[in-house]
Amino acid sequence: MAAGSVAAMNSAPTEANGVVYVGENNQRVYAFPAKGCGQTLCDKLWEFITQDPIVNSSPVMLNGILYLSGTNFGSAPELYVFELPHA
Repeated sequence: MAAGSVAAMNSAPTEANGVVYVGENNQRVYAFPAKGCGQTLCDKLWEFITQDPIVNSSPVMLNGILYLSGTNFGSAPELYVFELPHA
C-alpha cells in the first residue's frame, strides 16, 4: 500500500480468527494480523482488488464468510463474498 492521499482506509475494520479486514479507497480490501507485527506498518496477509474506486462499507464476518459491499462505479450495487479458510 502506498502512502499518500489515495491510501486512506475508509471502512471500519472487522476482526475474525486473529485477522483484521478493512476496505481502502483505492479499490482494495486488505487483511492484516490482528496482533500486529511489532512495527508501525505491517505487511498485509491478503489483498483483493475490487471493481469499485472506493471501498467504504465496513466488512462483516458471518460463519467464516466475509461480506463487503460496493457500487461498481456508482452504477449498480455489488456484494463481494469471500469464504475464508478455517483456522
